[in-house]
Order: sequence, then structure tokens, then C-alpha cells
Amino acid sequence: MSALGGPSFDRRCLVEFALDAMRADGSIIPATWSLRWVRRRDLVGGANPSLRGWLAARSTALGMAPRASWASPRAQVRFLASGPALIRLGPPGVVTIHSAAEALRIAAAGSSSRGAGAMLRRATDRGVIVHAASHAAGDAAVSELGLDRASVVVALPGLPATRRAAPPSTDSIGVVAGTSLTLDTAAVDSLRERGVRAELIAAGDAAAPRPCVVFASPGDGFPYAALEAFASGTPVVASRTPTTTELLEGAAVLVETRATTDLADAAAALMENGAHHGLVVAAGRARVGDFSCERRAPELISLLRRARSSR
Repeated sequence: MSALGGPSFDRRCLVEFALDAMRADGSIIPATWSLRWVRRRDLVGGANPSLRGWLAARSTALGMAPRASWASPRAQVRFLASGPALIRLGPPGVVTIHSAAEALRIAAAGSSSRGAGAMLRRATDRGVIVHAASHAAGDAAVSELGLDRASVVVALPGLPATRRAAPPSTDSIGVVAGTSLTLDTAAVDSLRERGVRAELIAAGDAAAPRPCVVFASPGDGFPYAALEAFASGTPVVASRTPTTTELLEGAAVLVETRATTDLADAAAALMENGAHHGLVVAAGRARVGDFSCERRAPELISLLRRARSSR
């Protein structure tokens, strides 16, 4: 995974969206959110919660990211935005799996009874709910982790109600760093060979207004960066994957193969054909409406209420 990309952007977006959803609903008391892998002792037992909170605050103030976060014992729902790792949760609890790749990593983290997958299966037996951020992630949670389908809930998130300020506009095509730095760099080179300005960018910079954003090696997590590009009026070209097909079909230009020449051709064609460019921009803006906080928040709130009722 490139240092420019990675799942941290997706997790931060999910946290922002979920907090907006809970504030808007008003009936769910926000839990303490974790953006990192969480150790078991930080969720059950362990040191004094107040001391843990003080240490975390001091570490943050000193510029040191704490190794693990803690969930308040008073939280109505312990919702982990980073996935499970050697944890033991009791209800009420929700564990989010962002992508099929994350499910595979969990499955690989030990196959014994003490492995992360086995501990998650035991947690679901006690009422913990697994939240999948896409249908691909939900299918992987069942097939790779051996979870019961009834314990996995697919609830597509959306964009936070209050969006971050977009980066300054640019006339350069952005290739978003994804799962393959080699492929992403090759896409940049292929665009430059056509005389087009292109640069490798982080997922968070996809919101900058620009002629086009290219996802040469998209992950299989929820495509926040693509939606932010849509919202800023930037057309998207992406390699076709199960997730981009599920969530971006009809709004982005999907390329059947990961051939960098095909991706570059599609991006260049958008810049040359004003009418096509306008249609793709309009389709992208319409798709953003499908993933607004107002449209998607009820599904997440319903999931949190289900978890809270499983005490």
C-alpha cells in the first residue's frame, strides 16, 4: 500500500459520517471512536479508563499517536472503525470491516482459537454485530471468516454532512495512490507521454477541482475519494472492480482492464470531448446525492440501535 493512500482516509471519513449521523439522530449517544487497531485490554478490563484517557490526551498533545484507543465503559455502543485484532467484545458492540482485503487480513491473523477471526466469531455469538461497508466486504466476512450471514450487516456509508475544505483547483490530472504504486506510477507516465499534465496524489486530494481523477489501482473499500471528486465536479476514471462496479457504475468511466494505456486513453478522451466531460460530471454529482448523510444515515443508526438492544 502506498504511503499516499491507505485505509486511514477511509476510516476517518467513516468516523466523520457516523458522528454526523448520530448527532442528527439525537437518540444515540456517541461512543468513543477508535481509528486504530484496538487491543483487547483497551476494551475490557485493563488500566483505569480515566488514566487511559489522560495518557491518550497527553500523547496526542505531544504529537505522539497512542498505540491503541479505548472505548468508554459508558458508551452505549462500542463501534470500532478499524476492525478487530485480538479483541473480545461483548454487546453492545459493532465491528466494521471496510473491505474484502481487510477480512482476508483478519483471517490470516492466526487460525487457532486465539486468532482474530476465531475471537470475532465468538463475539458474534454473544451479540456483537459485524458492519460491512460494502457488499464485497460482507461477502468476504462470511466466506473468509466463517461468520454467520445473520451477524453481518451491510450498511453503505456516505459523505459527512460537513465536508472538509477542498484543496485548491489545479489543471493537472490526479492519479490516486491505491493498492499498486507500480501501476499508479505507470498511469502517470502514460498520461504524460500524451502531453497531459498528471501527478500522483493522496486520496484526500481527490476533492480538488481538476480535469479528471484516475483510480488505476482502487482498493475494494468504500470509494470515499471518488465520491469527494464527484462532489467537486471532477469526473472519475477507474479500473473496474467488484466495488467500483457496485458503487460507481453509471457515474464514473470504468475501464475493463488495469492496462495503464486504456486508463490514460479514457482520461485523455474526457479532456478532449467537452460534451462527454459534462455528462460524466453531471452523473457524478447525481451519484453523490445517493450517498448523502440524509440518505445513508438511517441505515447506520438502525444498525447502532440493533447493537444497543443486544445488551
